[in-house]
Amino acid sequence: MAEHIHDLGHGVTVEERLGDELKVTSTMVGLEWRPTAGQFVGTAVTWHDRLFEVRSVEQSDDGDRWCLVPWPNGEVARNIDQLDTDRIENLVGETAFIKKSRSVRFALILLSPVAGLMPSSWQQHWEREYNVPGSRATILSALVELGFGSVWIVLPGPGLLKFFGWFLFAEAMIRLWFALTQSEPMGSFLTAPLGWIMPSESKMATEQAQRMEVVRWTQGGPEMALAMSALREDWPIDGVLRFRDSLFRLIEKELGKNRVTYHFETVPEDTPVTLSLAPPAHQEHQRDRGRGFTADAGRFVLLSFAPRRYQEQLTPDLNLGIRTLTWISAGAELFGGAVNLLGAGPQDALVVLDLLFVVEGAWRLIRATVTGLPVGSVLGLPFISVYERWVRSAGK
Repeated sequence: MAEHIHDLGHGVTVEERLGDELKVTSTMVGLEWRPTAGQFVGTAVTWHDRLFEVRSVEQSDDGDRWCLVPWPNGEVARNIDQLDTDRIENLVGETAFIKKSRSVRFALILLSPVAGLMPSSWQQHWEREYNVPGSRATILSALVELGFGSVWIVLPGPGLLKFFGWFLFAEAMIRLWFALTQSEPMGSFLTAPLGWIMPSESKMATEQAQRMEVVRWTQGGPEMALAMSALREDWPIDGVLRFRDSLFRLIEKELGKNRVTYHFETVPEDTPVTLSLAPPAHQEHQRDRGRGFTADAGRFVLLSFAPRRYQEQLTPDLNLGIRTLTWISAGAELFGGAVNLLGAGPQDALVVLDLLFVVEGAWRLIRATVTGLPVGSVLGLPFISVYERWVRSAGK
């Protein structure tokens, strides 16, 4: 017979029965518990500062009914969950966040040809938040660009449309090459202004990464265990963490349902610390900010025309050869100018500009090949202030 019934909200009720037994009913929230199985004890749950064991569960369409009994004497409690209104609220929030993340991820995958045009900072953000590979989105969007550009080049039409077709074709080739060789996303020049708007990490994602439960810890004790909702791939075995003024070495990762438990043992105080409690998304964001230069197509193209010293300073950040950008931009100048000259009439006002592209492109290609150094273009001179800002932001 029930002595007291407590309503924790969201369809979760706790019924205190005679004999210190608890009956927990959940009609809306999925409780992350494991019942007793053979010689293995069930999940340890705290209720009003008392420790209980999840003994059994009855599942039906109307909800789950859990039976909890006092924790057996002599058993070590490793994975301890809480049973209170705060914990239920957290579970409801996490469930809503997971559903929203799945919906957003599905939409981003469906719209990959458009999402891949967004700045690389946006694509990296989506990869961290929703596990949507940015390089794949870049490749899909570049293939779409390549198709449209090729059609507009071949079909008869105004010169401006053909110019835009050549632009799309050239940009698509650059973005395809970068995504395939560097396995990194690259945004389009068309969306470059959006690069100044950095999407913020969602509050729930940050809280989920930061939420940590102390499973086992004693002041000055030889062992410690922490549980988190996500796998910390940045925590390798034998890594050392500072926790509550003590140093611990990670010795085991125990994978559970929607939770990972990390087991540590103490190490001497002079051991170098290699692990951080900060969530991975925060660390990645800090690295992005510190790098100061990202591989958006707009920056890629502008840098390819920059004077030599700027290419020498910023090209290594893209993991490219020192002459690569010169070869790409000079080849595009030479090829594009030559094609336009072959199709231009004697009265075409752009003949002089096309001649400039052919001469400068050929000269830059030859000089970069002979000297082994990057060569700038007159087209980069109006952007000197932009290059200076990139150099300062990259800490060069």
